[in-house]
Amino acid sequence: MLGVNVSIFCLIYRSTQYMDFMYRQVMRFTPSVREDWGTEFFFVLNDPTPEVEQHARDMNYPFTIVNNVIHTNEELFAKGIGCPEYMNRVYAGYNMGIQLSKGEIVVMLCSDQCLSPDWLENLLKYLAPGTCITSMSIERDTTFPGTYYGQFGNHPNNLNVNGYLDRIKKLKTTGLVRKGAFMPLAMYRADAFKVGLFPEGNIAGRSFEDIPVECGDERFITNLRDKGIERYVSLDSIIYHIKEGERDE
Repeated sequence: MLGVNVSIFCLIYRSTQYMDFMYRQVMRFTPSVREDWGTEFFFVLNDPTPEVEQHARDMNYPFTIVNNVIHTNEELFAKGIGCPEYMNRVYAGYNMGIQLSKGEIVVMLCSDQCLSPDWLENLLKYLAPGTCITSMSIERDTTFPGTYYGQFGNHPNNLNVNGYLDRIKKLKTTGLVRKGAFMPLAMYRADAFKVGLFPEGNIAGRSFEDIPVECGDERFITNLRDKGIERYVSLDSIIYHIKEGERDE
């Protein structure tokens, strides 16, 4: 393998099906990983079940294991973190993935994202100092402003792959916009450290249950912007978001 320039990682904690699905996705749609062109990929097994850990070993997947401290709601709220508790550990997992990445550029994935041809190339071509770039997504609901809507399945076992890939072909266009989902996210690894990595949880309001404005992703993007690092969304790097994959399973 060439020296690592780009590090891609994905969190997994309970589903061997989503682990296999994501690995196949990366191998199919990311030739720079498949051909060892200076791009590494690994899983972050984030508080994994024994079955997930054993499966990663059996399949010889590249992975690291993160075992997080589980804090009480009161402890998290004292740090300005709100519900749900598990998001504290999710963001801690992403932060560990960033720290363990070898590349100058880091790319973060969620396990319930369906990739497409050129998804990585069409992130990196826009990346420059002072920016971070996220993919546009097709969502099964309208959670994220500015995203596309589409129903192409809610589990790797029932995906209409040809359907979402055909839709992506029709939607692709060169350019950048401001609104869209937060991952996949490509950025210079050093920029993540400039803002102290992700806040480890959603930002609490007057109580642990009160999240008035920002989730951790939003605060991370806000913190980057305060340092002069702007987030843009690529209109020709498009993914289909299954949504809450491992949790629903």
